[in-house]
Amino acid sequence: MRRARRLDLPGRVQSYLTQKQAEVDNGADPGSIWERARRTKTMGIVFDVLVRMAGRRERCMYCEDSRGTDIEHFRPKRVYRDLSFRWSNLLLVCTGCNRKKGDRFPLTPSGDPLLIDPSSEDPWDYLFFDGETGLIVARWLPGSDQPDPKGQVTASDEYFQINIEAVSEGRLRTKRNLERAVNAFLQNVSPEASEDLRQAVADNNDYGLSLWFFNRDGTEEEPFCRLKDQHPNVWLQMVSLTS
Repeated sequence: MRRARRLDLPGRVQSYLTQKQAEVDNGADPGSIWERARRTKTMGIVFDVLVRMAGRRERCMYCEDSRGTDIEHFRPKRVYRDLSFRWSNLLLVCTGCNRKKGDRFPLTPSGDPLLIDPSSEDPWDYLFFDGETGLIVARWLPGSDQPDPKGQVTASDEYFQINIEAVSEGRLRTKRNLERAVNAFLQNVSPEASEDLRQAVADNNDYGLSLWFFNRDGTEEEPFCRLKDQHPNVWLQMVSLTS
């Protein structure tokens, strides 16, 4: 899971969403309106913009493993009618995560979401990558022996496919690819090797792990910390590439 920067919609597309939201606000059934709208070319443009937000591999914004095929409502439209056609509430997800989450939306006692919205929050603020198992776990709250509630619920098996075996193995494979690329550069420092490293980092940005190892907690792990200490200029290039 990683931050997906929300892009702007074309004006006519935003106007269409506003029109459909007005129909729901005036009492129309959000499910029926959504089903009809989803088949239109205009909603096809919404889907295409979400795909661009997800990156070149078009991955699900939750598990980042399967291809994103569905437009999902972060806050379910059956419960939050006023957000049925709000652009800020729409995400690109795979069928598996969409079905697993369904219409459920857990809240804290004060009414705050217990799921991470990757389009408005940095998931790594709440989550931690376990490089031994490939699992995503909750980050510990600062100065506490308790896990972050939002991280804990998001990383659980209840709502998304974030930690199924195939996904965790994919993360480990990506980690190994990044480690091999950094070690190859450290063993043969040259402009050509630097370009090879840059390409490898760009090619292995699955699951947000390039960001993890070059911008977040993973910077302290081998061989990434050695690259940072011994070749700061190259390191800054990788930081810029993954930011």
